[in-house]
Amino acid sequence: MNSDNSKNITEEQKSNEQQFDSIPLLDNQDFLPSLSLVFAVLMAFLCVAGTVTNTLSLIIFAKASSRRRSINVLLCGLSASDLSLCILALPVFSLAQLQHLIPGLPPSLANHLLVFCYPLCLMAQTMSVWMLVGITIDRWLAVCYPFSIRIHCTVKRARLIVLSTFLFSLFYNLVRFWEYRIDSNGEIVGLLRDDYLFMLLYQNLATTLSQFLLPLCVLCPLNLQVARSILAARERRKNMLWTELSSVEASSREQSTAAMMLVVVLVFVFCYFLSLCLNVLEMFIPRLFRSSTGFLLNDINNILVLINSASSALFYARFSSRYRAHLISLLRNFKFLDCLLPPPKVSSFGGAETPSCVFSGIGLRQQNSYNINRQKCHQHF
Repeated sequence: MNSDNSKNITEEQKSNEQQFDSIPLLDNQDFLPSLSLVFAVLMAFLCVAGTVTNTLSLIIFAKASSRRRSINVLLCGLSASDLSLCILALPVFSLAQLQHLIPGLPPSLANHLLVFCYPLCLMAQTMSVWMLVGITIDRWLAVCYPFSIRIHCTVKRARLIVLSTFLFSLFYNLVRFWEYRIDSNGEIVGLLRDDYLFMLLYQNLATTLSQFLLPLCVLCPLNLQVARSILAARERRKNMLWTELSSVEASSREQSTAAMMLVVVLVFVFCYFLSLCLNVLEMFIPRLFRSSTGFLLNDINNILVLINSASSALFYARFSSRYRAHLISLLRNFKFLDCLLPPPKVSSFGGAETPSCVFSGIGLRQQNSYNINRQKCHQHF
């Protein structure tokens, strides 16, 4: 029975490869190296931009005045995970291509950095995804059950969520340190990566469930309920008298935070949809991801993931006036930026206004053997 099954599997794989041979691939000798280098430079730029924006967000959310709300504690954890992702993604995504532009950088150093940073990068990705899930649950409770917000949305519970998400991300991706190894020649070779069961059960099935399907099953219905609640609340406020508006000020603040998170979740779904498709496609056509077409798709996907992680601060600044106030106050410490910033507002009592607490934020396709295989390919160019 086992021998018959293995024969059937090999025959199916051969048939899949024969079908894939009919798919036109990019010309490695002409187009791919130049396009890959452009993508590598773009990813390096996104990594640097994401590092700057998430560092600013982390400083703002880590302030003592911001840590009084559960949402700010969660956003602090999200900014930290996105910051780690942007820093670690630089050697994982771009160094294999950019090493040809950096004189004196030995290939063995790039290989060691890739093997070491690859598991850490996936840990940051997992934490980023599940921090967004935690933030969505927090906003769902705050908007749909506003009278129980002091019971469920506490700072202590938010810290527990951040710690639990960190530990889950750490232990779930710990096995990836044994996915690749460096041989005696300093080259990257597969270890667990060459195991069929590891690829099927962990890399494909478990990753698809934990990184995409389960988070989406939580994000989509909860955000749909939040959107309905926000629209209904806005209709009710239109019919209220001026004297009644003060009683719903706190509820309005929670809803504005939730509205911003709706936009963040939409960007997350858009940027991660290709990653989900590629992960499913890898189960059926693994040979695709050893070709130039797979390298190109993986580059596009990595760019989307980095855009998602680097763009959070833009949404905070766009939707939250309090975040903008904190950001401007922080940037005034850099004298060369002071001329580009608006003048500080003066309160009715004299002196500059001090911004109060802020709120809101977000979340890689698995960087599998694509960059590693392509790194070997690019060594020939």
